[in-house]
Amino acid sequence: MPLLLTLLALLSDSENEVLLPQRREGIYQRILGLFMGEWDRAKGIKRTYAIKNQADRLRILELTALDLYARRQRTFSRQDFIGAYAGPRSFDL
Repeated sequence: MPLLLTLLALLSDSENEVLLPQRREGIYQRILGLFMGEWDRAKGIKRTYAIKNQADRLRILELTALDLYARRQRTFSRQDFIGAYAGPRSFDL
């Protein structure tokens, strides 16, 4: 199943709204919100995050995506991730 169709199915399953975003950017933004914690809240799941602040988690995701894009990689190991972001940061840990 194509990725965009899968994302639309996730949105329609998780939201009570009838209207979905018309542009891909809106779909991706809403999906990120789901993955960054809204899904857990909607399903009543209590999760302990290493990084409490959702904006900080999103920023780390952005930096990771940029790093992967710059190195033309599609995957990374847990150790690669920890090594890249283990230095001093201003994130709420």
